[in-house]
Amino acid sequence: MSDDRISKKGSLVARGALALGIAALAFVVAQSSLAMALAEKDPARAAALDPGNAVALSNLALAQLAAEGVDAERLEQVGAMATTAILADPSLPLAAVGAGLARGQREGEASMVPAFRYADALSRRELPTNIWFIEDATARGAIAVAMTYYDTAMRTSRNSKTLLFPRLVESIGDPRYIAPLADTLARNPAWRTDFVQHAAQNAQDLDALGSLLVALERQGSPAAPLAVSTTLDRFVAADDLAGAWRVYGALNPEAARQPLRNGEFAVETDPATPFDWNFLQQSGVIAEPRENERGANFFFSAPMDWAGPVASQTLRLAPGSYRLIGSAYDLQLNDEERPYLALSCMGSPEEQRFDLPRSDEDGRAFTWQFSIPTNCAFQSLSIVLRAGNTPDGVQGWIENLRIET
Repeated sequence: MSDDRISKKGSLVARGALALGIAALAFVVAQSSLAMALAEKDPARAAALDPGNAVALSNLALAQLAAEGVDAERLEQVGAMATTAILADPSLPLAAVGAGLARGQREGEASMVPAFRYADALSRRELPTNIWFIEDATARGAIAVAMTYYDTAMRTSRNSKTLLFPRLVESIGDPRYIAPLADTLARNPAWRTDFVQHAAQNAQDLDALGSLLVALERQGSPAAPLAVSTTLDRFVAADDLAGAWRVYGALNPEAARQPLRNGEFAVETDPATPFDWNFLQQSGVIAEPRENERGANFFFSAPMDWAGPVASQTLRLAPGSYRLIGSAYDLQLNDEERPYLALSCMGSPEEQRFDLPRSDEDGRAFTWQFSIPTNCAFQSLSIVLRAGNTPDGVQGWIENLRIET
């Protein structure tokens, strides 16, 4: 990535900190409870009655800025009112922000620094101040510093997520953000879960999103299962199974080394990723791991005449020959009614099938010999029910599935 591209991606507003500060002020005035406070207090009337009222002058300056635009003349008026407010009461941080923006319009963005530092010293809770420091730190390449202001803004302003979540999600496309952002999220701030899920749903750069999840895992602070599942589903939807597998393998290295995951049906990942068992959820059909006297098993049940897959898992098997071994129980069905295992290359309509054996409550072991052709990077394994002709429909158990070479 070029320096120019990094600079553009790192800037919240192309026009710089001055435009950003104005936008932030307008956002605060328009979206937060400050709008109600300004209306209730009637700062224009208060300023007319008491020209030296610092709070009224500060609020009037911000109200005019939000309502009437950000041209140079308006900023001059805002700056004059804000400066008068500071002289009357030096403890008003938003007045310092208004004065800094007006000065920046006249003298350039560098001239705003003292006013914003002063505002920051007065209060760490003001969203416009925090956003200005985010922009300033980003422009200097001080991403870790920018993250401290992101964190402060998220923790102290209820409105900050609306403005900052999209920007921070966009920023992870810049590799410089991954480690500092992961460090910040690993400290478990209150906004962490919402942000990671927002990123999982909205990040355009899926590789960067995967890098963030992996960085959190390495910090010992893994993302929530929903965020991981959402991310991997988006890789699959983008037809990038290889990318999904890279992320899954980094997050679950031990599971990724297994040809078939959770063949004992002992753990049900909720929500499941494409590389876990995905069980059908449909009214009238049961497909779920269950405990019985033999331990953990997969139980399935469907009404008469129902047919279809009830469980599936995406595999990553290299070309070659394999054996799928397991046991079936309580399949008291005719040959044409018994469930079967289906294996196909992802994206291919052709499949290999193996009919599960007829069995009673004592069960019956089975072995299926199959092969993976070349040019078949990922495979789909499914457990499929055929329609039963008995009033009881189809039901049975499968346990201890494993794949061996």
